[in-house]
Amino acid sequence: MTPRDRLLTTLRGQIPDRVPVAPFVQDEYLHVAFPDKQSVDRVVDATALAEELDFDLMAKHRAFETPHFLRRSYPGWQLRQQSRTERGIRHTRTEISVPGRVLIHEEAAPEAGVASSGVHASVEKYLLAEEDDLKAFLEHVPELDHESAGLMAATADGWREVIGDRGVLAPWGWAGVYNAACQLRGIETLMLDPYDDEELFREFMERITALMEDYNGRLAATSLDCVGIQGHMANSRTVSPDYYRSFIQQYEKRVIDAIHRGG
Repeated sequence: MTPRDRLLTTLRGQIPDRVPVAPFVQDEYLHVAFPDKQSVDRVVDATALAEELDFDLMAKHRAFETPHFLRRSYPGWQLRQQSRTERGIRHTRTEISVPGRVLIHEEAAPEAGVASSGVHASVEKYLLAEEDDLKAFLEHVPELDHESAGLMAATADGWREVIGDRGVLAPWGWAGVYNAACQLRGIETLMLDPYDDEELFREFMERITALMEDYNGRLAATSLDCVGIQGHMANSRTVSPDYYRSFIQQYEKRVIDAIHRGG
């Protein structure tokens, strides 16, 4: 079996020729493996490393982790972003102007040189921290556009040529629903939202879910093999089973179903 066949066989619940060996290859390790590179890529460089060390690659790129509406402007949704570095910390501020309001998101991450692209930032100000921010978002957030969807397909095709039979393409998607909502609203606020205003909470979760179904469904329909979903913030250490079933599970299932429908 090729590494690709081996991984796909395992993911289908069947028995491969041997147990796959698929290390979690990220920017930090690629920087160590290729110290002379000015940038590293989780498909291109990871494939080269897998060929050198002969392992089964699950290439987990981050290109699609951020949703379309946080990457570009749309009519009635003007996005501006700026970054600065102070004392080894990179601060990024995102401003989104919608009719009658400016939404602001601020985050910070340690500057790690070439490996910085693999670092997850900590949020200093949530985009939808206030109820009026949330209402403005619900009114104006744009749907996924054809250009962004086309870029997904073209990028996946390019990756497929690079990775060949060395493994599978398993980039992180913009998923799942509760994690994304937490990253926009803040986990403490979001956990209380069903009790403070369940109708508004449901409207928010419905909107995020619908956007995410479309986004990840289109991603799954490309030449990718898998779509990565983040480890869940609403787990047994943070919420009860009843809370999860009442306020979260149905939305996550819809996104997973959309990914499965994409193949």
